[in-house]
Amino acid sequence: MKTALLLVLLIVAPFWAYTQSSCDPDQYTLAWSKATDFYERSGPNQVNKQLTANFDSKKMQPRMGTALGWLQRKTQGLAGAISTSSYQNFYPGNSHPDALYTNAWYQATGRLGYYYLRTSSHYLTCVDNNPIEIPGPAWIDIQFNYFNQFAKPVQTTDKEGVIVPVQLDGRPVFSVPEKHSSNGRIDNYEFPGEVPDYVVDYSRMWFYHAFVLRNSDKPLFISVTQRDYLNYYLKQMERFYLDFKKILGQSVPTNSLQDILAEKDARIAEIKRLTEEGAYGYSKDNLANRLQKAEEFYQTKLEEEKSKTSGGNSEVDQEYQESVRLIEDYLNSEPESILSKAISEIETKPTHEISLTASVLEKLKAPKPERGWSKNTQFAFINPEYFDKSLAPDVPQFIAVEITNNENRHKHLNELAYRLRKDWDFAELLQLLGNTGPQTFLATAEAKPKGGDNFLDKLDELTPLGFVLPPLSMPMGGMLGDVFPKRSYSSQKLTIQFPERSPALDALPKDQTQAEYIKYLESLKTSVEGAMSGQSLSASDNLVKTQKISTSEDYSRNAIGVWLSGNPSIALHLHSKASLVDPENGLSANNFAVHLQKSGYPEKALPILNYWLNRYPENSLVLGNAASAYYFLGDIQSAMKLAQKTVELDSLHPNANKILAFGHYRAGNKKLCAGALGRSLKSSYDEEAVALLQEVDPDWDISDLIYEGRKKKSALKLLDEFRLPAPISSLDEAEDQAETIEKALSSIAGTLEGIQRQKEKNEQDPTKAPFDLSRIAQAVMNQGSFTELQLLAQTVVTESWNTYQKQYGEEGQYLEKKLEQDYSNFQVALGEIMKKRNQQMANLQGGTPEEETKLMQIQKEACMAQNKIVNDYLNATYQTIRPFASRMELISREHFNTLAYWMPIWMQSTEAADVLGLQYNYLQDIRNILVQYPIYFPQDCDIFSTDEEEEILGPLMVWEDKFCPIKFVVGMGVAKAGLTCNTISISGGEGIQGEIEFKLNENWDSVEEITVGGGIGASWNLGARGIFEVEAGVGNKGYLKFGRNSATKEWMYTPIDIGAKTEINAVGKVAKYELEVKVVEMSIGLRSGVKADGLISQLPILK
Repeated sequence: MKTALLLVLLIVAPFWAYTQSSCDPDQYTLAWSKATDFYERSGPNQVNKQLTANFDSKKMQPRMGTALGWLQRKTQGLAGAISTSSYQNFYPGNSHPDALYTNAWYQATGRLGYYYLRTSSHYLTCVDNNPIEIPGPAWIDIQFNYFNQFAKPVQTTDKEGVIVPVQLDGRPVFSVPEKHSSNGRIDNYEFPGEVPDYVVDYSRMWFYHAFVLRNSDKPLFISVTQRDYLNYYLKQMERFYLDFKKILGQSVPTNSLQDILAEKDARIAEIKRLTEEGAYGYSKDNLANRLQKAEEFYQTKLEEEKSKTSGGNSEVDQEYQESVRLIEDYLNSEPESILSKAISEIETKPTHEISLTASVLEKLKAPKPERGWSKNTQFAFINPEYFDKSLAPDVPQFIAVEITNNENRHKHLNELAYRLRKDWDFAELLQLLGNTGPQTFLATAEAKPKGGDNFLDKLDELTPLGFVLPPLSMPMGGMLGDVFPKRSYSSQKLTIQFPERSPALDALPKDQTQAEYIKYLESLKTSVEGAMSGQSLSASDNLVKTQKISTSEDYSRNAIGVWLSGNPSIALHLHSKASLVDPENGLSANNFAVHLQKSGYPEKALPILNYWLNRYPENSLVLGNAASAYYFLGDIQSAMKLAQKTVELDSLHPNANKILAFGHYRAGNKKLCAGALGRSLKSSYDEEAVALLQEVDPDWDISDLIYEGRKKKSALKLLDEFRLPAPISSLDEAEDQAETIEKALSSIAGTLEGIQRQKEKNEQDPTKAPFDLSRIAQAVMNQGSFTELQLLAQTVVTESWNTYQKQYGEEGQYLEKKLEQDYSNFQVALGEIMKKRNQQMANLQGGTPEEETKLMQIQKEACMAQNKIVNDYLNATYQTIRPFASRMELISREHFNTLAYWMPIWMQSTEAADVLGLQYNYLQDIRNILVQYPIYFPQDCDIFSTDEEEEILGPLMVWEDKFCPIKFVVGMGVAKAGLTCNTISISGGEGIQGEIEFKLNENWDSVEEITVGGGIGASWNLGARGIFEVEAGVGNKGYLKFGRNSATKEWMYTPIDIGAKTEINAVGKVAKYELEVKVVEMSIGLRSGVKADGLISQLPILK
């Protein structure tokens, strides 16, 4: 037996060794294929038909054939990709006035139609020794008279909420990368450019290389200058100011002055009458006094009414006039060399507020940052003189070769861009410019028809529709709020008491050199060591020795863990060493400053933060922490200034927004105060922020703010991986796409049946209690008290239900009515054809060869006319269904994922989410969308067929029986915490306070990392504005992550936010030593932020 096994191993081993080393992306070269061409159909245009009348796709096809031949020649020898498919795209454009209103390209050029060749080619990577295509955009677009990717219109919303282009003097503005290089009439653009060494994270970014081939020496783009922008700003600011005054006048109800005077006369007459009648309390002795008080009362009332209309307007007028003066002074004082500079930022919603105007001018004056990667864009107009408007859309006037590379991972696309920039060989494309047609054509790839398998993109967010949906005619069902009412919030008035200005501010070092900065760090280390006990100092040194800590990163990570264990002096000691080991490590320095501040020493933290702000003035992590330090030291003006800069970079920064809210509150600007509080609550729950928001603007829906910041797009794997088929767009693809739709419906039906069987099986299992939400809810109610995390979860769940039922119901109702109208029009058109056919056939008896031929001809013509009507109907319904189907899928997915994540946390039970039920309900929603897809096939107008319809089966989906966002046990300081979906409790500790996010591993069965918020940084960014176009990101907000050690698979640190403002004894383990630190009236949690009372207590851990 052993001999046989050995022989098998000897035979298999060489093959196994070969397969293990056979995956090499560079051994693959491009294999070309042809995908289905796309033709945009916007429906029958009732107006402006002249704009699309001369769009002739037949003239465009050979030009794209030439482009494909050129591309195949330029990509010869590229390695690392296999599948390379191309298809032609034709866009006549939508000439409806509503479409033209939002079309920046048409408004800029007066042109509508364009066409382009798209090639998709994904680079390979090796997974389990198999070549796998890297996901994400990997496109090569050859555009004729248009560009899709590298330059984009700047947009805003009009008064009705419709997204429209930003226009300066009637000219739409585009965001365009700065030109990288040129060669004659060929311009090269790159964004964001080659990645410098100091950038370590560019996930979710699209990289662009673009080559624009012009047919003349005229520039395609004209830069928007500072003068252009400020003149636009003045006009928009005036418009906002006048509208604001109108609203202000309407919002202040005033009583008629005549009514007040009449009321006064009536009261005086009443006093005299009661005095004459001898009424109780009225006498001639006090008559004069009563009359005087009445006069004073109504005089005061008259003055108050007059001030209602004049007071608010006076303040607005002053702000507007000062803002105008600031801009006009800038325009009159700056030289033309400055005013003619291109701009890279635009405020699309100018207001009359001085702070915003001053900020705009400050940005114009600011020098370009030394490290400006990803900021190499500027704003420009399209040159109106460039185009010859007499030429038809098929005649190329410029050609844009655009290469789109997701996350810069498709290496062969970069190689193609470098080739093009090296030899500037665009010979075949240049021949096409300005010609009525190409002279020669290169051989194109053999066309391989492909139909079906068309799916809709999964949306990440709902964009405004541009119109208001009618309300639901009947509710979808009972809101969860009928069972669990909305959470109520304390409305107790908040007293804001700013800290007194600290004398320490005058002694802060300014503009430190590196040598001075290092000397300052050494003095802090000495102070910490001088205050530490011998036992603590020994424990710190032994920790460094036993853990073999040597790098700045290691010191900083251990310092955070020690801090969370309740040993702040040892933590500061390790932080001081982290900063000195590598003075160039800004992240370690920031984390040192944060813990100095949380220990009650903002004056010690501020010199560190200011040193790094001088180097990186747009780092939101450091800006936010410096704002907090100035706040606690009583320099409110500096705190406000830094908080404003922080919010410009990270709009949802909780601490910075809270500081701004306090400042706006003191200034009496309730509108700005409420806006800042709303942004703060989206990212971090804060009782003080809630109380103040309810005071300044009770109309804000706090529950909705909490929900918007915490809803989940991803949780259940089935929901995240399901792909919604696209509706049928034409008879050409009907048979193939119908099969795709039928497979999806069959798959859903089988999966629903399987989930139902699983639920029945679970109910029969004696070890599993049947799902009973009321029972679970009652158990939660019996707790008597709830953690803040539970209360947040309750709010998110109830708001998710309310939002889902309103949005899904309204969009579904609109879609259903629109499809009913489309179907009605379709039936009328079919009826007209049948009526015409019957009339023609009624005059023929048949029987003779001539009449039989005529009858067949009539039937064939009717058949072909029916096919055309059906094709138009499918196209119309495709345009109707496509956007709403994607939107409704997102609404459903977001809702049920949110319930899966937050219900276990709220109810403290895995049963609460009813994971099987959530997946079942999602699939029902999807089925309700799919059954509305019309399915028709083309009639064979030559031979009529009666083939039996074949049943199409789809595969079962994989569903989850349980889902839990918390699946692990960790130690927390003195406490041992078991975090599961059955219990969230800590014995011997303070309890969980603050918000936590969990990331599951690739198998969705364990937690990889935990994220908690605060001023501690997990990654160091250089302040790139609008990173990844995401408001709240891990890197930008400075969240702290705790994860598993990649080697040992053990948890590195525990994510606890002690967050208790009380006197406690915190005992924590440092290596094998146990030490005790007295924590007096100090919140040492990661979410400790600014407080309305302005107080910060000091730990005795520094000399």
